[in-house]
Amino acid sequence: MGARPHVGRPWLVRPHASHQSEVELQDAALVAFVEAQHPRVLGTLHLMTNDRHLAEELAAEAMARVASNWHKVRDLAAPGPYTQRIAVNLARSWFRRRAARHRALARHGVDPDVHHDRDTAAAIAVREAVAALPERQRACVALHHFADLTTAEVADVLGVAPATVRSNLRDARAALRVALGEDVHEPVEAHHDA
Repeated sequence: MGARPHVGRPWLVRPHASHQSEVELQDAALVAFVEAQHPRVLGTLHLMTNDRHLAEELAAEAMARVASNWHKVRDLAAPGPYTQRIAVNLARSWFRRRAARHRALARHGVDPDVHHDRDTAAAIAVREAVAALPERQRACVALHHFADLTTAEVADVLGVAPATVRSNLRDARAALRVALGEDVHEPVEAHHDA
């Protein structure tokens, strides 16, 4: 009897019967991890891409990659930030492909597709303001404020120093204040860095 996909959870593959109990425990841990991390990864990607459908696609890919390497991921000291790193890297790759596509279309005089989400005006304004930030600031905002990672965890995910993350967050907040014309409050850093 071969492996078969688990209905409703495509990242799971059922084992042979002889290894059932050990693998069931691993499956349960994977399911719990994915169910806890998926909303955070999806939210991070939604903020980074400003496209709910693309974020869902990238989040599914990130979860599939975690599942395929679960035997390694489960033993990491911080599998959540590692999962966020996978998601951010997928988004970065998508941005690079989109930029290449836009350049190719521009060479042929074709306008790239424009996507419009149906959402509240405030949510659209915030997503557009975050989307207008430079890539590193956008990633810092999504990971720190939405995924609730500490500045040290964001630094690890992005491969930069924590001071760089703090600087990017400060600059992003200033840009968002201007873009939104609102008072974007500075959070207490000690809360996120604890």
